[in-house]
Amino acid sequence: MSATNKRVRRAVLEILYHGGPMTKEEVASVLAETKGVNHIPSPHSLSALLCKSHSVIQVGKKIVQNMVGVKAKHLVYDVDRD
Repeated sequence: MSATNKRVRRAVLEILYHGGPMTKEEVASVLAETKGVNHIPSPHSLSALLCKSHSVIQVGKKIVQNMVGVKAKHLVYDVDRD
């Protein structure tokens, strides 16, 4: 794993720990404002990073509506606090 992925994974864990459960789009928007992360991963890369991390769990689904009006279910991720 490259150093960039380690840095992004650490930042994502901090965001989820302090911010609570979020979708990957919400995580990406907070990650864009975070210092120390030079490049924001694509939605697919961020999803793979969240699924591969053993500290992150899926806690549910959230219905999100896009600009056109189409509704979709997005997974909600959180840190495993046990």
